[in-house]
Amino acid sequence: MDAENYAKQDLKKIENWAREIKMHFNENSSKVLLLTTKTSGANRTLNIYIKNKRPEQVSEIKYLEIYFDSRLSFDRYVDYITGKCIPIINMLAKSAKLKWGMGYRAPKVVYTGAIEPILTYRAPIWEKNLTKQTNLRKYHRVQRMMNIKIAKAFRTLPYEASCVLAGVRPIRLAMEE
Repeated sequence: MDAENYAKQDLKKIENWAREIKMHFNENSSKVLLLTTKTSGANRTLNIYIKNKRPEQVSEIKYLEIYFDSRLSFDRYVDYITGKCIPIINMLAKSAKLKWGMGYRAPKVVYTGAIEPILTYRAPIWEKNLTKQTNLRKYHRVQRMMNIKIAKAFRTLPYEASCVLAGVRPIRLAMEE
């Protein structure tokens, strides 16, 4: 209830500020996301209005390529990012075979220039979510796939050994940096 009142007050200030600088907010494309750690409050409807219109209340929202949900779990974001990397690795796999194809340096350049930046994008916001083993496993899977291409190793190589052979730091260390 207090959060709702604070939000109403802040929205009034924002509307006044926008009116002063002759800026217009599209109330039809505005959305509301309730962030809570309580499961009972997640379904609560907020009575917040922008220009006398109630914005759509959503359970998750995409902002700056990051999916935020009401519990700040970032599970959907991890799925989105790993799903974005796998096609890049599969395209690379066509030309980086075990016995022929690209040398050692080209796949490593692809990893450091494309895959790692995608995996670590805005990490300070959501990296605490990698304490969940399911999400960390997804990241390890993507990095391991790439490490195998870099090291030209067999598919049975475990994650930790793949990082050593490829000369790549583990993804958790890259995120903490």
